[in-house]
Amino acid sequence: MISNRRRAGSSFRPLHGVAWVALLLGACANAEDAARGVVDSGVSSGPAGGASEPPDTAEPSAPRMPPATQCPAPKSPLTSGGPQWARDPQSGVCCEYPGIPGVPDLWPYFPTRDACENECRCSQLDDFIEDVGLFNTERTSLECRCTSVTCPATFEEASAALCAGGASVVRFEGCGMIGVGDSNGYFGQGWVFDGAGGALVGAYSFTDVNSDPCQTYEWVAGREFVCETASECHLCGPRLVSTRPDCA
Repeated sequence: MISNRRRAGSSFRPLHGVAWVALLLGACANAEDAARGVVDSGVSSGPAGGASEPPDTAEPSAPRMPPATQCPAPKSPLTSGGPQWARDPQSGVCCEYPGIPGVPDLWPYFPTRDACENECRCSQLDDFIEDVGLFNTERTSLECRCTSVTCPATFEEASAALCAGGASVVRFEGCGMIGVGDSNGYFGQGWVFDGAGGALVGAYSFTDVNSDPCQTYEWVAGREFVCETASECHLCGPRLVSTRPDCA
């Protein structure tokens, strides 16, 4: 894990169609010649007698071209973490590796091939951090998030669950949205709701070390809470910002 203290927001070749036609026509012509020989001489044209073999019209053998996408060799022979299936972020092709150390850089990895090929996670990675060599943010749909965790139905439900966790919880509101999130200074999560109808529209989580399976520091699902005029207040738990007012 890498800390991110900078976080801010066969050689066989099949015959082509023309070659197959030529081969079949040659075989038919030789068969007719052999039949005429039997009628004219009354002697069977066995293997020593006469009918010639059809010509071999197959193209010469040539090495088969490798597939356009190949699995890179493991970075390391170490097998810590056990076998992993890693997804090429460009092509989506999944490759098996003996352990986590062997997975290519920036490739998300999963415990099974099925998960690698079908998991909704890690489809969009943003905000590459040059000096760390990793992406900061994973973006998915809210539906994807809710297949991994239990999503709250209401703002009140989300607030109660976060306050029960014991971390510092903040309520924020603005630009037609209302949200609630917790943090202990190292990791946290939050939920965003529509300010008018109250429906859950977004979620996020963050940590100061890169995490599986995408090797990112943040996960943003659905609508992201971005509002320059937002207000916030301290809802429950330890107070991390002394100047932040209590929620009314």
